[in-house]
Amino acid sequence: MEFKAEFVKYLTTASENKKYLLIYLIIIVILTFSFASIDNYLHPLTEGIVFILAIVLGIFSILYYCLHGNELYKVAFVVIISFGLLCAFLTPICLVPDEQEHFIRSELTSSGVLVPEPQFVNNSFSGFNTIRGAADLANSYGNTVFTSDVDNSKIDYSGVIYSSAFMQNPFFAYLAQGIGVLLAKLLNLNTIWMLWLGRIANLVLYAFLISRAVKKAPILKIPMIAMACIPLSVFQAASLSIDVCVNGLAFLSFAYFLFMIKSDDHSIELKEVGFFGLLVLLLGLCKLPYLAFIFLLFIVPKSRFKTPFYYNILIFLIVAVLGVLWAKFYATPNYLFSYRANYFIENNVSMSSQISYLSGHLLNSFVTFANVFNYVGIVLSTLFLFSFPPFSYESNILTCLGLLFIGAITFLYPNKNELSLKSRLGVLFVMLIIFYGTFTIQLLTWSPVGVLYGVDIQARYFIPLLALAPFAFGFNHNAEDEKINKMIMVMSIALLASFSILTACRFY
Repeated sequence: MEFKAEFVKYLTTASENKKYLLIYLIIIVILTFSFASIDNYLHPLTEGIVFILAIVLGIFSILYYCLHGNELYKVAFVVIISFGLLCAFLTPICLVPDEQEHFIRSELTSSGVLVPEPQFVNNSFSGFNTIRGAADLANSYGNTVFTSDVDNSKIDYSGVIYSSAFMQNPFFAYLAQGIGVLLAKLLNLNTIWMLWLGRIANLVLYAFLISRAVKKAPILKIPMIAMACIPLSVFQAASLSIDVCVNGLAFLSFAYFLFMIKSDDHSIELKEVGFFGLLVLLLGLCKLPYLAFIFLLFIVPKSRFKTPFYYNILIFLIVAVLGVLWAKFYATPNYLFSYRANYFIENNVSMSSQISYLSGHLLNSFVTFANVFNYVGIVLSTLFLFSFPPFSYESNILTCLGLLFIGAITFLYPNKNELSLKSRLGVLFVMLIIFYGTFTIQLLTWSPVGVLYGVDIQARYFIPLLALAPFAFGFNHNAEDEKINKMIMVMSIALLASFSILTACRFY
């Protein structure tokens, strides 16, 4: 009886919201036709199957939202898992940026090696011990199951050396992927399943973190879901990348900030402040500039806290000191245990020498940092560009539609909960620290000495800032409109479905 009632409810909902389903279908059809120019028609059956799956998953997601709109955290989880699974299987082998190296680290974690041990030959660094099955899969970079045999071969456990394994990253950021890889080993599956199950485990972690963030946030839930579900976010989530921890922890940290800023006076206890500090610390260990999230603690009015304010200062100092110590004594020294060491030598990359150059050429340094905002255009223009050459792919119409969508949410989303100018400026300040911090790190660690232009800035570095943008830049104080919320969800789902079809058109 319950199943029958739920089925009738689904049919009723579909009838009531048929215009939203129709809008979704129209968007998908238009975008799919626009992808035809990049279609190589190698496997039209696969593309057809993906198209049908994308349509079905999209309709299911929209109906699920219509039925569970009062439980948005569940909606976020369902949407991310639905399209993330499609992405995990569709994305070619190790195509996500740096996924080869992330995969080797994940395999080591699955073997119980939480901190990789560098191997040396004649006192020269040679790489890290791993299994041949993992190395073979990593070396199949850019291939699909149609152009590689890793889907047919069993895992080869013989030992080999692989050049890089992200030794500088914290171990906890690879636990989910490691569990997925371990499951593939325990089930004696073919080699490709180490990648697929590792991706799926990481995806589940991302969906969990985002759903917790949406549940915790008292305001701006819909914008948070939309930003967490842009195609680039899910592309990274359905991979072995550490970006899952970066993005997921950032969204969750910001949700706790929203919770604190909207709390009643004298209601925030020490344990909640401490948990926020822990989240930021874990986030900062994954990506140093995001330690700046700890400044959000000082944007919350003092009256909200039940404990004396000096506890906030203490937690701030603990997070800042531990983050800096981690960067100085672990992350930075171990950064060179990879292919990067030779790259730095060949390209004259040196942090200390670059700092000396900047201090000796103050005018050039000033001009460089004054022009940092030129990179905002690069970030925005590549928010819908996936992977690296020669496998990078995008769609102009998808990019334009996606940027208009993000811009509308950032500036026009209605929020009747008026926020003080002080809190908005505080969040903007945190965003600037992160942007400048990321630029500075890239300038010091990747640019040749004396080269202050063309710094390697990628859009994926700033996905968490999209969560903060509606808070800082949204000035529409009208009450939330359910019709607008439905349109936002329809657009989010349509962009994800279109991205899945774009991937199939590009590689299958």
